[in-house]
Formats: sequence, C-alpha cells, structure tokens
Amino acid sequence: MKILWKEVRNNILTLGYTGTRKSSGKIKEIEKNRKVALSGEVLNIMLLVPILGGLTVCANAIIEPIWIIRGEGTFEALLKGTIPYFFYCFGAFTFLHILIASSVVQHTRDLTGKQKILIFIFGGYALEWKHTEHIIPEEADPDAVSNG
Repeated sequence: MKILWKEVRNNILTLGYTGTRKSSGKIKEIEKNRKVALSGEVLNIMLLVPILGGLTVCANAIIEPIWIIRGEGTFEALLKGTIPYFFYCFGAFTFLHILIASSVVQHTRDLTGKQKILIFIFGGYALEWKHTEHIIPEEADPDAVSNG
C-alpha cells in the first residue's frame, strides 16, 4: 500500500477539502459497487469543516493586513487569528476522517495491521489500494444477522 504524498500535501494546503472530495468519491463507489452502507452524514460534516474553516482563515488573512496597513492591527493579531483556525480545521477534519476510516476498516478483509493503520492515518484517499477488492459486500458479511 503506497502513500500518495502529493494527495496528502494538497489536503493539508486546502484545509482538508481535497481529502473530503476524494473520500466522498471512494465512499460512493464502495456503497454502489460493494453494497456497504457508510455514513454520508460524516462526509457532509467533513466537507463543512474545511469550507467554514477556510472562509474564516481567508477572512482573517484579508482583514488583519488591512487593519495593519491602517495602523490599527498587529502582525501578532494576524498570526493569532489565522494559525489556530488552520489547526482547528485540520484537526476537526482529521477526527472526522478517522471516523470514516474506522467504518471502512470494519468492512475490510485480508488487510495487515500496518495497512489498517495507514487507512486510519490517511483515510484511504491518499493511498494506492484496491478498496473494492478488500471491502466485504454486506450480503456476504459473515457477521450479518439474518432475518430468516
């Protein structure tokens, strides 16, 4: 399982937005092809976090320099207003993508412990792996409770 570092870099630079979009595509493909229901609500929250956070970071990055030029703001205020939001966005995104990764890992087979850890860390979107081969369809899930 190879790590796609370019995807990781892009995800960090976009405050999690690209990772959310790629995760969304993989989740939809898993749900369609493998008939595994995963949480779309978590994906929507994952998408909301970088959008709201990105707007906040951009607003601070635009407004604070204007105040600095006017003589009313300081460079310290710019850093205190921008950097924490960046880490909040990325931290919130990371927590939510771990939730998605845990639901994906619960439906997988034939993965080593190292591969599962990589999925938790990178969410699967930044990894070169065949998710449709490793995810067990729900109708073939041996732990599924039958209604008959």
